[in-house]
Amino acid sequence: RKGLKPTERREAFREGTRQLLQSGTTCVGDSGNYAGLIPTIRSLPIRCVLFPEILSSGEKAIQEDFEAAFTQAEEIQAAGGGDGRAPSAGIAPYAAYTLSRHLLKVITQHAAGMGIPIKIHVSWFVVFAFVTWSLATGYMPDMLPGLPSPRYWLMGGVARRPITSRK
Repeated sequence: RKGLKPTERREAFREGTRQLLQSGTTCVGDSGNYAGLIPTIRSLPIRCVLFPEILSSGEKAIQEDFEAAFTQAEEIQAAGGGDGRAPSAGIAPYAAYTLSRHLLKVITQHAAGMGIPIKIHVSWFVVFAFVTWSLATGYMPDMLPGLPSPRYWLMGGVARRPITSRK
């Protein structure tokens, strides 16, 4: 996608929409970068929920991504027209576990102030599951031997949040 010219990106959105409509899809959610695409997306005959992504790739880049994502979200919100086709906005941190707690909190507060939802990449839940499993089958039984297995799983599920949310 990065190598596409703006005209190619607009045409790709049009063609993708044509294929979605042909398959019977009436609403689509997408996360990505929509710079320069909002007017095109607004003109498409399909309902969209767009989630500008915030990637984490360094302090300067994250600030630029943050500003760009919220600028795009504001542009998406402003594209409304009351006809049911206007795109809706959200924010999508690429993977919440790659962001600091502070940044995730700032993103959440900013998005709440704008009235837009936040979506987290599915890998976040995979990490939660892996850490819970690791705690329930390894760490907890070693530290507290002799307890029933369901108790280890409960303790692993409760304990995983503070462990995975540290900076």
